[in-house]
Amino acid sequence: MSVRSPEISIDENNPFSKCALGRKRYAEILSEIVKTHDDGMVLALDNPWGTGKSTFVKMWRQYLSNQSIETIYFNAWENDFEQDALTSILAELSELEFFKKKNLTSFKKLVKRAGPLAPKLIPKLAKAIVRRLTDEEFASGLIEGVTEAASDGLAESIKEYAEKKKGLYDFKSDLTKLLSKLESKPLVFFIDELDRCRPDYAVHTLEVMKHFFDVKGIVFVLSIDKTQLKHAVRGVYGSEQMDASEYLRRFIDLEYSLPRPNNLDFVKFLYKHFSFSEYFESEFRSNHEELKNDGRNLIVLSNLMFIELDLSLREQEKTLANLKAAILCFRKNSYAFPELLLVLLVIRLKDKAFYQGIVSQKFEVKEIQEKLRAFFPKKVSEEFEDALLGMEARFLLTYHNSLNFKSNDFQFSVHIDGDEDSLQSLFSTKEPGRLGEFVRAYGNNFRGGNLKIHALTEKISLIADLQTNDDN
Repeated sequence: MSVRSPEISIDENNPFSKCALGRKRYAEILSEIVKTHDDGMVLALDNPWGTGKSTFVKMWRQYLSNQSIETIYFNAWENDFEQDALTSILAELSELEFFKKKNLTSFKKLVKRAGPLAPKLIPKLAKAIVRRLTDEEFASGLIEGVTEAASDGLAESIKEYAEKKKGLYDFKSDLTKLLSKLESKPLVFFIDELDRCRPDYAVHTLEVMKHFFDVKGIVFVLSIDKTQLKHAVRGVYGSEQMDASEYLRRFIDLEYSLPRPNNLDFVKFLYKHFSFSEYFESEFRSNHEELKNDGRNLIVLSNLMFIELDLSLREQEKTLANLKAAILCFRKNSYAFPELLLVLLVIRLKDKAFYQGIVSQKFEVKEIQEKLRAFFPKKVSEEFEDALLGMEARFLLTYHNSLNFKSNDFQFSVHIDGDEDSLQSLFSTKEPGRLGEFVRAYGNNFRGGNLKIHALTEKISLIADLQTNDDN
């Protein structure tokens, strides 16, 4: 089982066939919006990292292509090694058959016009002045008022500015004429991962998009986490006080956020995304009957905890990414206790003091059980009871083993009828004695009856700073 999640293959004929989050209906809505804005528009898909934007964009792109809409996909993060975003965007356009084969001569003319515009346009001295200029006549009048020594340099800068301003106008005019030949309008240009690339490149891409490609016939779709992009903007302009939202409003005409999916669907999506089935359905585990429900139990526990604690989609993704990495720390044919690792990872995420107390073994077993209440719903369906009882019994037994007691000292003190001080299950109020049954079963089982909690926390410490780069 690899740490890197596999790329989802997209069926050309049915692009949303593998979408576990039911997002085809959003592509249908957005497609209608896009097709009614062939005069040009910038649409931002604004969702946090880890919510599946990139996967949605790639599926949506294929959906549009199936309707004969020309599309381009540009991953800004993968291209920020290039200093000039204009070069990158023109390179992407050059790959389109519409430009490469059907209108090659016109496209070459367009690229030639862009040549002089690619470098930085204006020296710093002239930049602040020429922003206020509107035509060459005004520029000439201004130049006559300065000293002769400064006049020559400034005149040259203003002349260069005027030439490039005209060149920009001609570039956009030629591009508009070229796009008018498209059989199906508009051209949809997807820009993904803009919030992850170098801040200066992200801002430069926005500026190029606005000043060079704001023409009829192109709709830009920005797949972004707006919060992260605002950090980039502030970083480039060197001020945390800058109104980054107002800055971005200059570039974005319409914003849309993909609705949060059903949580169980999202957990199942992550389970598949991180290829947990490779682990749970391995030959080694398939040979042990007592392991057959572990995959299902992991999904149940994940969903119950994530909903109870209101974890963001990003937090859920990070938790399961870390779980996958922690499992890989175990030898291939050994027990990894994924449900215990999951609970420990969630505790570490939401209550660091509790987690450190577990590591340092400062709590009594009964205190551990009481603190676990906060991580699970107060009432659970009977169909989930066994999964929760199993987790509870194994967690308490494993912690108890770390206190240097023999496991069977604990097994038979878990529940004694009539003993008010004995431990009773959090999840089986009708049959509190069931917790004792589960503890005895695990204590006598070769599958980790003597396991100590620090054997798991040590694995977690190895991947403590792991960050996932997947945004599917």
